[in-house]
Amino acid sequence: MLTSNKPVIFKKDEPVIKKNFINRLVFFIGWILSPFTSWNDIFINIPIAYICARILSHFIRADFIVMLLVFYWITNIIGIVMMAVSGASIIRGRKNLRRELIITVSAMIAYSLVMVLLARLGIIR
Repeated sequence: MLTSNKPVIFKKDEPVIKKNFINRLVFFIGWILSPFTSWNDIFINIPIAYICARILSHFIRADFIVMLLVFYWITNIIGIVMMAVSGASIIRGRKNLRRELIITVSAMIAYSLVMVLLARLGIIR
């Protein structure tokens, strides 16, 4: 007798599987946008921020660097929110979620300010 180790998926389980897949996909996209990945800035967040700042610069007269930084922060915050929303069942057990989010956002702001300072001083270009 041949047996298979594959789990049997019943029709009533399909919505749960689809929901789990969507939650994991949203979490993954949020993780890519979030500051928790070291490589995402150069390949994901900065290009998105640049495109958004470039588009907005046609409609609003503001310093391009400021708009770039604002959109950079927005991409990081959207990533964190996507991770929090999709991983709600994991995060519900944490007591200090607000504190963790405040620390993360503060670190993003500090990182951005250091980058602006280094750029203004000519250390990085």
